[in-house]
Amino acid sequence: MANQWQGQKFKYITTGATNVVLSGTGFLHTITLGQPAAGLITVYDNTAASGTKIAEIASGTVAQTFILDCQFGIGLTVVNAASEKLTVTYG
Repeated sequence: MANQWQGQKFKYITTGATNVVLSGTGFLHTITLGQPAAGLITVYDNTAASGTKIAEIASGTVAQTFILDCQFGIGLTVVNAASEKLTVTYG
């Protein structure tokens, strides 16, 4: 079995926007909120902010890490609705 962490990458997101993290198949490991704001983070298996939702994360006031450990097939898009400062780790 291949190591899912070979070629591990990350994307640091700081603006309230739609962020295409990766086009194509991959593995989503974590989303870490470093500086939360009152908002919603929506994660899609797509290269746009539509289609199959992987997760919806309602952030609070505490920095925390969400472990998702899931595969995606089309792409990875993260919609950061409230300018959270977050790090997405994927492979």
